[in-house]
Amino acid sequence: MMPALCSAQNMGNDIRYRFDTAQIQGGYYLEGYYGSNMLDNNFIGILRNGGHIDTEMKDKGMAKGSDLNRVGGEFNTGFYFSDTEHKLFGDWGYYAEASSNTSVGLEFTKDMYELALYGNQVFENDSAMLHQTGYHFRNNKKLTFGLNLNNQLKVGLTFLSFNNWQLGRIESGKVFTATGASYIEMDLFGRFEQGTRANGIGLDFEYRIPLQFKFNGDSLTQSNTVFGARNVGVLFNNSQTTTLSLDTSYYYQGFEITSLNNITNTFVDPVAIQDSLVPVADTGSNVQALPFELYFYKHSIPELGKVQSIFGFRYRNQANAKAIVYLGGDWRAKEHLAISSYLVFGGYNNVQLGTAINIVKPKFRLGINTNNLLSFFTLNSYGRSIGLSLKYIIK
Repeated sequence: MMPALCSAQNMGNDIRYRFDTAQIQGGYYLEGYYGSNMLDNNFIGILRNGGHIDTEMKDKGMAKGSDLNRVGGEFNTGFYFSDTEHKLFGDWGYYAEASSNTSVGLEFTKDMYELALYGNQVFENDSAMLHQTGYHFRNNKKLTFGLNLNNQLKVGLTFLSFNNWQLGRIESGKVFTATGASYIEMDLFGRFEQGTRANGIGLDFEYRIPLQFKFNGDSLTQSNTVFGARNVGVLFNNSQTTTLSLDTSYYYQGFEITSLNNITNTFVDPVAIQDSLVPVADTGSNVQALPFELYFYKHSIPELGKVQSIFGFRYRNQANAKAIVYLGGDWRAKEHLAISSYLVFGGYNNVQLGTAINIVKPKFRLGINTNNLLSFFTLNSYGRSIGLSLKYIIK
C-alpha cells in the first residue's frame, strides 16, 4: 500500500511494506516517534511537559551538538484498502486510504542553543550565528484514491486538509553582543508563515521493480525494490494566512529569551515578532507547493530465503530533518514469524538501532516495530519510536 503523507520514519519495517500478492486486502496503522541528534529524552521531556533544565543537562546537550542540530517527530494513524481483482480500467484495480498526520520539527545552530540556554553574555564582543534555523508544525487529514496495477504500479489522487500549520526559516542571521552587553545588534533575513486552514491536492506514485543483484548467488542480493513519491502537488492557503518577512537589522538595549514551551501550538508568535522587530507582515490567501516526499526501499520476499537484506531511503522537504538511510536484515525465524533488525542514519537523529516483529498468517498480518530500541531501556537515548500495523487478507 501507499502510506500517508507523514508515514513511518523508514520503510521495510512493518507489515504495510512487506510484499503481498493478495488481491483484496485492508488494514490499519498507528505510529509515532520523536528524536534529536543533540537533546536526550530527559531534555525533550522537559521541552514537552515543562520543568527545570539544569546545568548538567545543558552542558550535555552542548557537548553532543553539531553546527546544525535537529529535534522533531511525527504521529500518524490511518486505514487503507486495496482491490486488484475488480478492474476499473483495463487491468487496473483500485486502492483507497484515509489518515490523520501530525509533524513537527526544529533545526537550530549550536550558537542558537547557547544563546537561549546560557545567555548572550557568552557572546560578549562576538556574534551568535542563527543561519539555517527553521521550524515547522503541521496537522492534516488526508484522503487518497487511486489505481492499482497488480500491486506493481500505483497512481493516486490525494486530498489534504490542514487544520493548523506553521513554517519558518532564518536564511541568514546573527546576534552581536557588545562589551559589557551595552547593546545588541541583530541582523536577520527570513520568513515565517502561519495558517489555520489550508487545502491541498496532489499525486502519489509507487512502482515496484523486481531486481536481482548477482553476488555469488546469495539470496541476500535478491530484491523487490520500490520507488515512490507522495504529495506532488499544490497547497491552497486561506485568507487568514499570516506571512512575516524579515530582511533588515535591529538594535536593542536589552535582549532576553525566557522559555521554550507549547511548541505544537505557537512556537513563534507572529504578533510578538511584529511588535518587537517590526517585520513586513501580510495576511491573505496564497498558493504554494505541497510538502512532498521521495523514497525507495527494498524488502524481503519469503520465498527467497530465511535471511535477506532490507534497505531504503526517505527524503521529506520542509521537514527540518536530514534524509534517512537505513540498512539491515530480515530473518524468517518461523513459518509465521519474521524479525528484522536495522540501523537508521539521519532524520532528526544521527544513528539509531531499530527492530521489527511481524506475524504472518494466511489471512492476518500483525507488525510491531520501533526505530529506537535503546529508548525502552534508558532515558539517555535520543528519541522514542513505536509502530503498530494490521492487515487482513480478504482474498
